Amino acid sequence: MLSFPVATTRKEKIDIINEIKERLLIAHPDSIMAIYLNIY
Repeated sequence: MLSFPVATTRKEKIDIINEIKERLLIAHPDSIMAIYLNIY
């Protein structure tokens, strides 16, 4: 992930969101019941 502002495409944003989601689910498998993002 980038640590500074940069223009990203919609696909890149979705890929970043998926990476963060996977990291959260791995770190807290029993604590997270749902994740919802409205990206439209």
